[in-house]
Amino acid sequence: MNEIKQTNNYSIFKFIDSNRNIDQGHVNFLCESIKKNNLLKYRPIDVNEKFEIIEGQHRLLAAKRLNVDIFYKVIPGLKKSDMITFNSGTKNWTVEDYIKYYACEGVQSYKDLQELMQKWNFSASAIISLNGLGDRNLNKIKLGEFKFSKEDVFDSYDFYRQYCDVIKKYRPSSERLFLRNRQFIKALSAFIKLPGVEKDVLIEKTILKMNYLRPCTNTKDYLNILSEMYNYRNRKPVEMTFDKNGKLDQWDYES
Repeated sequence: MNEIKQTNNYSIFKFIDSNRNIDQGHVNFLCESIKKNNLLKYRPIDVNEKFEIIEGQHRLLAAKRLNVDIFYKVIPGLKKSDMITFNSGTKNWTVEDYIKYYACEGVQSYKDLQELMQKWNFSASAIISLNGLGDRNLNKIKLGEFKFSKEDVFDSYDFYRQYCDVIKKYRPSSERLFLRNRQFIKALSAFIKLPGVEKDVLIEKTILKMNYLRPCTNTKDYLNILSEMYNYRNRKPVEMTFDKNGKLDQWDYES
């Protein structure tokens, strides 16, 4: 009963339109995880007698992309509504859970990351942003492959705190909430690493053009604001160019 079977004939399975939307980022993560250690046989997908996928659509797509066998169980009588039961009864690991695991296992970069998170009361994504790094590193954290320069983060954090102190002198608390925004932190960390940028000049220009600062929804907009302030009446302006995805050409802050 409910024998676990395997196949690479992915066409026998049927996706259910009312199921959750496919998260391509999760599929990408599963692909990397499977390439590192294929444990699909221990997590078979569940289908009903019509081969409708009740649980496991992301695993199926990852297996199909890698052209590896998918393992499955046919459970007669499963209904579409059972998708809710399967998915509501699980709690996925958070990024912090992965960090705790690898830190406890003695991986130094994770121990360092956990230490800084506790010391500064920062999330993992905020510390990643201090290094100017992008969201791809969140997947590296889950895979146990995350590495970062502790020295670079300390340098970025020191200037970030200095910059925040300047803003706090001139802006009321209600107008400086963006300072802890991950996109702002990433933009500031990326901007000060651009060739020719002088930190003291950025602070001077920020005080002069404080009204330029405002909440934004993405890193590129914050970078443009920092550039506008820095280049105001500056004989040594800094130029920035972006690729079609809005990433800064001069420095790969999404690496």
